[in-house]
Amino acid sequence: MNKNLIFGLILMLALCLCGAAAAKSDEAIIDIAGSERYTEEELTSAVETVLAEFDTWEGCDMHIIFYAGDEQSMDALEGANKMERGTFDECAVLFTAFRSPKEAYGAWSADEEYFYSWTLGRAEKGAWNLVNWGWDQNYLKSDQFTAEELDAGVSVIMDEMAKMEGTRFLYAKYAGDEFSSSELKYVNSLERGVFDECAVFYVWFMSPKEAYGAWEPDMLYNWSFYLARADKGEWQLVTYGN
Repeated sequence: MNKNLIFGLILMLALCLCGAAAAKSDEAIIDIAGSERYTEEELTSAVETVLAEFDTWEGCDMHIIFYAGDEQSMDALEGANKMERGTFDECAVLFTAFRSPKEAYGAWSADEEYFYSWTLGRAEKGAWNLVNWGWDQNYLKSDQFTAEELDAGVSVIMDEMAKMEGTRFLYAKYAGDEFSSSELKYVNSLERGVFDECAVFYVWFMSPKEAYGAWEPDMLYNWSFYLARADKGEWQLVTYGN
């Protein structure tokens, strides 16, 4: 699990393996809701630009594409212009989770989950230009916790998800220092321990292919997982749900 989540190789390939299966994106889950800056049509165009590139990556299977949000997208504008691939006045960032080819080749590890961010820019409401893409480690960004501490938290979450028979993990993202700290009082109110630190993660996953218990079949879930600890000890999973 850890090597998937901290995978650090940026892939900028011309993928042209003879006889390999075509990339598969037609069944991808697309979530572009929540923008106050862009219309659905504008973000759909951004998604189509990403998929046009992705569909050249032979053997890959796209699972989910979602919009990073207005704030994070515009924060990326300065970096996009520094790439010298155009002069832009607007930016959009998309996150994706996808599966690598069944057999390793080039820089791909075989049959593993990848988590990429894609940066697109445009000028004067024109067409989107794909500026940059690569492995995404956004879930590790924190001034309060080290990457190793947050990765340990993700390990706790994955151990719990392994008990949820039939589910398929897609993506995990740290909710941020400010929000996590604000939830410490709530976590302690649950009386499952006395903690001095809290870390909240957003986790996207697919439900089992067939319905059982409370699961709806083959649906996208986005849950919050609350972890806490005391005196820099091990993380404890306190609660989770939608």
